[in-house]
Amino acid sequence: MKKLWVGFNPYTYARVAGMKGVLLSKQSYPALLKMGYHEVLRYLQDSDYHEEITQYKVLEEGVKVVEQALNAQMMRCFKKLYRISDEAMKKVLGVYLLRYDLENIKSIVRAKASGVEGVKEILVPSVNFSPDWYKWLLEKTSMKEVID
Repeated sequence: MKKLWVGFNPYTYARVAGMKGVLLSKQSYPALLKMGYHEVLRYLQDSDYHEEITQYKVLEEGVKVVEQALNAQMMRCFKKLYRISDEAMKKVLGVYLLRYDLENIKSIVRAKASGVEGVKEILVPSVNFSPDWYKWLLEKTSMKEVID
């Protein structure tokens, strides 16, 4: 197997450092623990999570879409990082993000095995696979078809 060497890329490093700056700090967690549900959502909406909190209508929909909004924001950051990276770093990110793709596939297989509907809403966006590919998997009628 060919070894992959990922060198130091100053641009990617600077972008990651900048993106790291918008994460919630350790000092904010005790304050968040003392807040109520709506206060936490307002705090997130006033931060870098604003776009996803609004897009998923978290304030109206409630707790059931909070995880979807947070996952969407995480993947937005990963996709941005993937876009600005060189080819070697894209391979590394693709392999790292494969874990979320595997979780999506496991969710689809479990849904088909148990006959549960509505699994599309819990899927995490992917860098490695298109939404159409996941849609194609969801259209399968049985667990065996998904696995094949």
